Amino acid sequence: GLVKTYTKPVVNFNKDGNTKDVKTLEDIDTKTLFRINPNYLLRQVADDYVIIPIDDELELSNAIMTPNRSAVFIWNEFLDANTIENVVKKALSKYDVSEETIRRDVRRFVFESLNKKIIEEVN
Repeated sequence: GLVKTYTKPVVNFNKDGNTKDVKTLEDIDTKTLFRINPNYLLRQVADDYVIIPIDDELELSNAIMTPNRSAVFIWNEFLDANTIENVVKKALSKYDVSEETIRRDVRRFVFESLNKKIIEEVN
């Protein structure tokens, strides 16, 4: 299959929200199930993507986040409950990137998204 060039996932979170650190990056279990908070939607606008909060109560209600394509890939993988482990495996088959890099980046994506409540743990 076609292997895509990998770029580090960037979401460009609005930095104004007061971040409550849920955990440290190292605390995040790669086998825990996570999923995207349904109060956020991903939309494509021309060649770009935006993450839009659809609930006024959300901390980031006035924020527009602009993920790059690698972040969009990870986002889509977590639309249904998924583990970091599974997402890493899928990314390795899609991108030409080292496992170490993709593992670190997926964990960071989950970590930052957890802190912003864009992703949630599934119990």
